[in-house]
This record gives sequence, C-alpha cells and structure tokens, in this order.
Amino acid sequence: MIAPALGTVQLGVPYGNKSNQPLMSAAEAGEILGFAAANAVAFFDTAAGYGESEARIGAFLRTGRYPVQVSTKIPPVSREQWSDRAAYRKFVTATLAESRRRLGVEAFDLLQFHQCDLDFIQSPAVHAVFHELLEAQVCRRLGISVYETEQAVACLDVPALSAVQIPVNLIDRRFVTPALLREYEQRSFTVIARSVFWQGILVEGAPVPVVKKAPLLGELKAMILKCLGNEVAMPMEHVALRYVFGNLKNHITYGLLGTDSIGTLKANLAFIAKDSSELPAMLLAKLAPVAAFAEENDLLNPANWNK
Repeated sequence: MIAPALGTVQLGVPYGNKSNQPLMSAAEAGEILGFAAANAVAFFDTAAGYGESEARIGAFLRTGRYPVQVSTKIPPVSREQWSDRAAYRKFVTATLAESRRRLGVEAFDLLQFHQCDLDFIQSPAVHAVFHELLEAQVCRRLGISVYETEQAVACLDVPALSAVQIPVNLIDRRFVTPALLREYEQRSFTVIARSVFWQGILVEGAPVPVVKKAPLLGELKAMILKCLGNEVAMPMEHVALRYVFGNLKNHITYGLLGTDSIGTLKANLAFIAKDSSELPAMLLAKLAPVAAFAEENDLLNPANWNK
C-alpha cells in the first residue's frame, strides 16, 4: 500500500518552476519537515546533490521529535571512476561519510544512487561495491533513481538492488505498465514514485519552469487542462494525486510529495487523506495524445527541457 513521503530537493536548492527564485529559509524548511513528520510522513528522500537539504534534515532530526527514515543518494561520477572498484568504493565511502555527518545518522535503511546509465548498473565493479556496502551494514537496502525504462529493467536483474525510484505522473506512465508492475512485485522491490506534479506542470495555475522548452511545456499544460476541463471538477494537482495515490496505491511503496511551502504540503496531505479513489480508465485514455506530444517533443525527462 502506498504511503506519502517527502521529496526534499526544494528544501535545498531552487527547483522546478521556482528555480529562478531564492531558496526557502531554513526556518520554513524546518516547518515543512516538522509538519510532515507530525502527520505520519515517515520517509524523507534527499541526496548529496540537493544543496542544503541534508543539513536541514539533519538539524530537524537532531531535535528528536519524530522517528523518520531518511534515504540519501550518491551522486554520479565518470566512467573512469566507477569502473575502478577501489576508486569507486573510496568515492562512495567519502561521500557517504559526509552525508551521514550532515544528517547525523549512523546507517540508512535505504541508500540510493543518482547514477543510472546502463553500463553502470550492469558493471561487475559496481556490483562488488554494492555488496561491500551491504556487508559493512552502512545500509540495509540499495536502490537506483532511474530516468529510462531500460534502466529500471536492468535494476531488476542486480541481486544487490531491492529498490527503484521512478518518474510517475498522469502523463508519464512508462514505468508502471502491467508488465513492469508485475516484475517489481515478483522481486519484492521498494518502488518510489517521484515527479507526481512534474515540476509544477501538473499544478493548476503554477507557471511552467523557466527553461528553453517553456513554450512547448506551456502548450502541453494547456492540452492537459483542455482534456481534464469537462471531465473532473477539481484542480489538476488533485487529479495528479488521485492517479498516483489511487490508481497505483497497490503497486507503489512511496509517493514523493515535493513542496515549495507548508501550505501546499498541508493541502496535498489533506486531499490524499480525503480522496484516494481511482481515476476512470476512460479519462486516462483521453490523456494519451498529451503523452504522445510529450514524447515527440522530448519532454518526458525534465533533463531535456533546457536542450
């Protein structure tokens, strides 16, 4: 059964449709973390590359008010470095030591990697480092944050891996086909869904990110609103939540809620608690042309929005 979790990139760096605005204050970040933990959000997702995120989570954890699980991520490095077992182990160990210091934790239930190219996932040298990390008990489980479906498939065949973080939303459903959902379940994988709001594209009234493909993203957003307009009497962000927390509630372990304010987090958690019903298949089918438009214009992966 899916559980809401907190995505914390926005607590550490200006991000998404607010990437051109100042970072939120440490006090506001602390309020968000406290409200989330007080309302049964018991999993925080962060990364070494999320700016101030780890340090701000660490400051919150040191208050000892609520028990939460924190998963961080190891950043990507060059092929030369990860293909050398000793060099990569040294890098991971040093990076992990810094993350543990900032967060104030000794070990992680789940440690993830931001490196996800196929050669990395399939590398014997990398596999050896994975096993060493598990044997050293610096974490109980390992996972990878992926961007393409072939990367998710490759993760399923690595014995040391037991978690995958995938982009999932109303438009991007590549990673939650019936076949892949069966594979996750058969291998008892923890499945973490990110990009629920797709960096604000699926938030009604929110501006599109300031990127080179902003005009295309604006056109995409208008298409979504047109498709939903005569079908649902609720804001687009609530439709987005219903898809992940309703249609996929029996297949996803955690749905990450990124947030730029405590008010937004309160509203989203309140809606999930009130309505986790499934969207009808007919409505999802009507969004197929939007997904096709996104794929044709190379919009599914936000990393391509500035190309």
